[in-house]
Amino acid sequence: MPLFIKDDSVLALAKEYQSLTQARSTTDAVRSALQAAIARETRRIPLSQRLAKIRAQTLAERKPDRRLDRKKLADRLWGE
Repeated sequence: MPLFIKDDSVLALAKEYQSLTQARSTTDAVRSALQAAIARETRRIPLSQRLAKIRAQTLAERKPDRRLDRKKLADRLWGE
């Protein structure tokens, strides 16, 4: 799908970035700039929040192992 930029100033910025980064196309330049911006903003989020999000996603996708007897496991771990 082609990229259409209607704002001339934004197109000029994209072309300048393309030239600076030697990207093959304006689309590649915009993609690269957006990926860098997303990575930068993601790093600004505290690690604890990022890990909490990953944990919540993992827990939501995880299926509980019904075969695991948690009482027996706890007893074994405590040497009982």
